[in-house]
Amino acid sequence: MPDLRLNCSLSIPYPDVNSADLNRYDTQMIRTLLARKLRTINEYITQSVVLAHDYGALADIIDCIAVIETRHFKLLGRLLLLSGESVGVQSLAQSFNGRSARNQNGRVNKLPLAFINANLESERASASDYRLVLSQVHDASAKALLERILADEEHHADIFANLRSRYS
Repeated sequence: MPDLRLNCSLSIPYPDVNSADLNRYDTQMIRTLLARKLRTINEYITQSVVLAHDYGALADIIDCIAVIETRHFKLLGRLLLLSGESVGVQSLAQSFNGRSARNQNGRVNKLPLAFINANLESERASASDYRLVLSQVHDASAKALLERILADEEHHADIFANLRSRYS
């Protein structure tokens, strides 16, 4: 299998996010995506730290994906700011349902697969969320950005599906 660390990002450019005119409903949907993105970034960085010693290559892949997720967070936040909305951590924290897989026994043997399965499910759910928002959002800038982010979410799901077969 090729080294996926070098392939966590698609070579498709992101659209410029220079203007946005989100209505109240669009803003609410984008804010929900942003809060979920923050949770995902937190989970991936935590997983990378936990796995780094025993599963360095897997930790690097997850870390690389976290960087892409951070880019998504910044772009979605910019979309909200351009529409005159705030992007405060306090408002996002209310939507933050922090959960992370924890290894209570200190064992790492099944942990990589548990993380991979959770991440695969998370990326698939995220792609589904983006499809739903895309079907309802009105702003052209938002649509272009969401379509690009959706491509990454689907790509990340493919990476985790491949990793699952490697670590099963």
